[in-house]
Amino acid sequence: MKPIAFKGHNVTYAKDQKQYIPLPGLRKGEYNVNPEGAFVTCWKPSFRDRLRILFGGNFWIETWTFWKNLQPLKVTTKKSEVITGKFGTPDIPGAVRYIKLERKKKSVDQ
Repeated sequence: MKPIAFKGHNVTYAKDQKQYIPLPGLRKGEYNVNPEGAFVTCWKPSFRDRLRILFGGNFWIETWTFWKNLQPLKVTTKKSEVITGKFGTPDIPGAVRYIKLERKKKSVDQ
């Protein structure tokens, strides 16, 4: 799979960094309208990836956290599930609940 540019993307991370694959995406507004920092990317599966998925293959996601808290992720095949939605509200069902649980757990651990 590889990340691809899509209509509406407004930033490309690691564009000039040879050690990384450029990551085009949509940063959804500024902090005052998107305090969650929602960022959307689009990935195109290769022909072999599509065959694996068709015959029951799984998606494997590696996230580099740099030993910080894991952020909520959403994997979908429907653009409307991540592009639509009012800025400033999570487009990920349960994201607010997850964040609250993470904060509650953190305060208990400290």
